[in-house]
Parts: sequence; structure tokens; C-alpha cells
Amino acid sequence: MPSLPEEFQPDADDTTAIRRRTDGTGALWLLRKESDRTILTRWDKTGTGAWSTPRATDFRLPCDAIRSDPDLTTLGINEATEYTTRDVDTLLDLLTPDGAAGEPNAVEWPFDVDDYLGDDEDFCGHEGLTQRYARINGCRVQFAESSGNGVVAFFTSEDRVSGTSLAEFAWSTEYGGSASALIRTTTGRAVACGASDLGGVVHGFRFCPDPQGTAHLIHEWLQHVEYLCLGAFGAAAIALEPFDPTNELAPAMREEWQERIAGLSDEYSESLRMKFAVDEDANVAAREVLRSNATYRTIADAFSHPATGDWLLAALSEGDLDPLR
Repeated sequence: MPSLPEEFQPDADDTTAIRRRTDGTGALWLLRKESDRTILTRWDKTGTGAWSTPRATDFRLPCDAIRSDPDLTTLGINEATEYTTRDVDTLLDLLTPDGAAGEPNAVEWPFDVDDYLGDDEDFCGHEGLTQRYARINGCRVQFAESSGNGVVAFFTSEDRVSGTSLAEFAWSTEYGGSASALIRTTTGRAVACGASDLGGVVHGFRFCPDPQGTAHLIHEWLQHVEYLCLGAFGAAAIALEPFDPTNELAPAMREEWQERIAGLSDEYSESLRMKFAVDEDANVAAREVLRSNATYRTIADAFSHPATGDWLLAALSEGDLDPLR
């Protein structure tokens, strides 16, 4: 850690950023909330090691202060930045990498970045991933391409995306397979982290964290998964839809159906596995939203009225998963 100006005395509630660059320069920010205002103070470090006179500016809201200085939230390929804040969501949402090509592990660093290099070794090789050297409260920040413009920032811990799992999908055969997990990283953001024989993929999403927003997030994720492996919407219908809700089937026929459905997870043959970890309101909303997909709707209807869905039972009995695709 570089030597800091004597005036830099942050409190526990302050937001700070300490930036070092490969050319020996740097920058320092301190954001402090007072009664009816927020003060953002910045210092700049020259190549000689001297810190500039601090420049302080008043703002009404902390988010206005953070947005006022693009340098604070833009991460260069030749920079390492350590942030501390109590408002993690706001800061993470505003961080963005610069447009430089390449990754920081190819840069020659005049100071120790071994911790970052170790992070890169744990979480690397993913299509859609952009890396810059930054941490918030000691947690490593990464960036994933999103469906819209820009990127979605998220945290990693060793080789995993940090967050709460919302859904998981896996397809496998004796020759290989693919998988994807949908992980809620912070409020209103999620990352799909997938793997296949072709390598890893990460993709970012922004969503409204209510049942309807979560349902649309699941739909968008399934579209992303279908790019890697057909069958995601069919597997989602099997995971989400109630089977034989009006008790059409005799017990023996119900048992046969359940045996064939369980066989979809048989690791010794081609298999499709899907599970969700969202609340019942989001489940209900997802079932409504996903019916816009023809495959999902077909499987959902067969589950709802299995007495007339014997075509699906016949296919599953023969190990034919094409109806799910």
C-alpha cells in the first residue's frame, strides 16, 4: 500500500478508493456524508510520489458525488484500485472497465499484484469475462458482458461467482456435456456461469427483483442456455410445472411416468437436469412467462393432462429427449 496524505483520515462510514498505476501515478478519493450534504475529496499522485492539494466538492446525494468523477468508477487496464464502502450495491453498479484491449495479467506491474494474479488463475478462461484489478471491501470485482449495453460487475471468490443460486441446468452424455448456473450477485443483478466442452462462459443480467422481474430473468437466462445446449426450456417445464394436478392417471400409470421423469437425471445416459431455487410467487410468474416458448408450453400441457400426453411418455421410455428440445 502506498504512503497516503496526512489529511486522508477515513471513518468507518466513509467511502474510499485508493488507486495505483503502473507509471507511478495514482489517485485517492474520500466520500463523506454529513447532515445534509456529501463531500467528495480527491488527491492525485504525481510520478515523483508527491500528492496534490486535496480538492473537495459538495453534493446533495452520495450517488451524485460518485457519478461526478468518471475516473472514480472507470477501471483502467494498468491500474489497481481498492475500494471501501457501506453502499456496495451503488458502487458496484457504477463500476466499468475502460475500453482497452487485453487483460491486466499481460501488463508489467512495478508493484506486487500477486493476489490479483492468483484470482485470475482461479477464475479465468471464460468467454464474456473482462478483468480489471479492483476490490470492494476486499472482494474481487469482475465484469461480465450483458445482453444490453455495457457490462455487469460481480464478485468472485476463488473459482466461483459470489451470490445466491437461482437456477441450475446440466446436460450430459457419455461423450461430454454442458452446464449453467444462474446466480443472483446483488440486488437487481445476476450472472450466468456456464461450462461446456468448449470452455466456460459468463453472462450478466440486470433485472427487477420482484416475482415478475425474476420470471423474466429466468426466461432470458434460458434463452442464453439454449445458445449452448438445446433442451433448457423443456427441462424447465419439467422442473416447474405440476404433474397431473387433476389426478387423471391411475396409480400404476402415475408410477410409470414418475419413473421416466426420474430417468432424465440418469448419469449413465443422455440426461437433462434443471432445478430452481426461487419462491412460490416467482415460480408462478415464471410458469406464466415461459409459456411464450413453444417447447415449454407443449411439455407443460402434457404434464397438466398426462392422460393425453402418452406421446411424451413413449419418447421418454425410449430415451428420446427430442420433445424437450
